[in-house]
Amino acid sequence: YVVGWVFEPIARTWYYRLFRPKNPAKLALSEFQKEHPNLDIRFQAEDWPILLAYIKQQNAQAGAEIEWNNVTNIMLRSISFALVIFAVEAILYFALTISWAYLGLGVVLLLLSILTARQSVKAARWLYRSIFEWISASGLQALNLIRQKQNVLPLDENSMKDEARPDVVPHEGSAKKHVSASAGAARGGA
Repeated sequence: YVVGWVFEPIARTWYYRLFRPKNPAKLALSEFQKEHPNLDIRFQAEDWPILLAYIKQQNAQAGAEIEWNNVTNIMLRSISFALVIFAVEAILYFALTISWAYLGLGVVLLLLSILTARQSVKAARWLYRSIFEWISASGLQALNLIRQKQNVLPLDENSMKDEARPDVVPHEGSAKKHVSASAGAARGGA
């Protein structure tokens, strides 16, 4: 753990210079907008830290799940850097001993380092995508998700005229009171 903290600045430099795309948050938001062109997104990619803080405030569990992508990103880039150090060490052993096994080990470790760094890039993209998806989903309202078909009668009884409702008949005692036809029939009415 302590060694990870000590080497984090070096590992970050290794990762940022060789593998991390320029502005991954902006790339993730651009992908998200292309996949969901019907959403009116009113935040910028650079707002992701504030959006993440908002998510944590609204739903701590969702915030922790999203943050896990960042933890994975940091862990994988540190592992990638450690694998590079081991690859360099194996290649140095090859130079000293001329043992092909060390050269093979160095190449394998270098390839694993590259693969791990690429997975770290994916985890970073998942972090940003998760933030943008959660914020977008929380901004949707149920009424906006379902549209009422045209030519469908409204469900509000007060907005409908009594004559247009075949299930409502006037009560015998008053023209203003109404009961359903089935209730009237149960009482012996027509």
